[in-house]
Amino acid sequence: MAGNARSSLNFTASATNEPNNLVITSVADGGNGASVFNGSTGSYSATDGGTASANATATVLGASSVSITASATGGQGGGANSATGVGNGGYATVRDVFGQSSSGNVTVAANVTGGSGGANGTASYPIYAGNGASENLTNAVTGVTSGNLTLDQTVVGGAGGAGSESNGGSAGSATSNLTYTANATDEPQQLSIDAVAQGGAGGYGSTGGNLDINGLRGGAAGEALATANGVVLGSNSAKVIASATGGAGGACNSIGGVTGDGGDAIAVATVTGLASDSVQASAKALGGSLGTHWGRPGITDGVSGSALADAYGTGLAGSIIATASSGCGAVVNVAGETINVVSMASAPVISGNTSHTEAYANAQNAMRSEMLASGIQAAAFATALPNSNDISNVVTPTIQNAITSAGDNVLGLMALATGNMALGSTTAYHSEVDWTVNLAGVLNPAAHLILGLGSASSSGDGTVTFSITLNNGTSGINENFASFAAAANFFTDNPLDLGSTIGNLTAGENLTVDVALNVTPTTAGATFDPSIVLAAPVPEPATLALFALGLVGLGLSRRKNAKRSVAA
Repeated sequence: MAGNARSSLNFTASATNEPNNLVITSVADGGNGASVFNGSTGSYSATDGGTASANATATVLGASSVSITASATGGQGGGANSATGVGNGGYATVRDVFGQSSSGNVTVAANVTGGSGGANGTASYPIYAGNGASENLTNAVTGVTSGNLTLDQTVVGGAGGAGSESNGGSAGSATSNLTYTANATDEPQQLSIDAVAQGGAGGYGSTGGNLDINGLRGGAAGEALATANGVVLGSNSAKVIASATGGAGGACNSIGGVTGDGGDAIAVATVTGLASDSVQASAKALGGSLGTHWGRPGITDGVSGSALADAYGTGLAGSIIATASSGCGAVVNVAGETINVVSMASAPVISGNTSHTEAYANAQNAMRSEMLASGIQAAAFATALPNSNDISNVVTPTIQNAITSAGDNVLGLMALATGNMALGSTTAYHSEVDWTVNLAGVLNPAAHLILGLGSASSSGDGTVTFSITLNNGTSGINENFASFAAAANFFTDNPLDLGSTIGNLTAGENLTVDVALNVTPTTAGATFDPSIVLAAPVPEPATLALFALGLVGLGLSRRKNAKRSVAA
């Protein structure tokens, strides 16, 4: 049996001999499970990795600074090539990590990593490799000071075990929830909160040296959820960050096998400053990459993980931002052609109002319903390799004709939205989606990119800036409008030619297309939603999906709600 580990370190300063700068570190690592490689069918079993637990506390009385870190890592499961199975990763936890100073800066951090699954190495017993441990921390860190307080909490799921002549093991998920509400009698001068979650990577399904083994699977990746919530009561500042990264899917090199899907990621950051003149919230989500295959025929690709980021901010002033990325992108074909997409939305924090931004990115799934952007101050949604039903519901006949004439097809859909905007800031409400496209398999590189402007819906009024930035040598677009009416006229049935897809790109260089919308309202509660389609040429016939890029805003698709299904 693997050994379990526990580390506990607690310190209280004396009034007569207090350190000027106190640093405490508490670490626990679980032992690795035993492996079994006897080649028999007996009763022998590999064992799970050991568990680990750590905590630390420190209290000083004066102005000394305090830095505390508690870390725990689960042990790795034992490997096997016996009939009775493989060990799973050990669980880890961190608890009661606390730091206190009268007026010094206090930093409190907790880190946990789940143990990885054991390897499986036999074709005689076609079982899965061991599973990584899932991890969950909720409010493991806290502190007290009238100085600056920093709270960090990081959670990492265990990796799935590697399969040698077997299926890959599943990875562990990661959840990091961190909330801090300031004490009215002892509030920090500056509050910083950072909650991080990272799903484990799926184990690879490998034939090892036996290439006759078919139908193996890469392990599923771990999902990630990070939530961070900070509340300050006085005039002090607060910064809150939530970061979630889905794990990578397991690879596969087995004929007729399946690579693992990337893990989904969700990040939510909320900051509330009831009297604060400076609050910031940032939510960052990165979908996990799909598993790769090693050039073997007949392998089915998984899909990259989706990413959803939400940021909320309430205070006298400040800013919030949400960023979502589609991981390593949607795989177009076995040559490794990919499309990466990053969505981003930001908004000012205006006194008396709560600002909300949301960003979403995914690939090869239904697009996120534009109805879910209703009431959000700034939103950006993007889907690579969308399904045909979503395309038919949002592309107008005029735009479709322009796309067809250019020899293009829609590869991605995009929604940019601003709504229910408050007045009182010189900072614009911003929505943006950035695409990176591998052009290796394009059949006709001289074909042109087409930007089709369909329509725009709006309420109230304001000014609008719309820009397209490309790296293919075209100067792009930068339009400024003094009113919603003028902007809506520009966005109505107006196909634009953005020049040759390849342009002046060198061999192997990716195409980048950055699409940005900035809206400054002059009417409280104003809304502006444009409708756009951007298309590129089709790749070689051997590719697994049509290769193009499309952007569709909420103005058009809201009028077609009756025709389309709602994606969660």
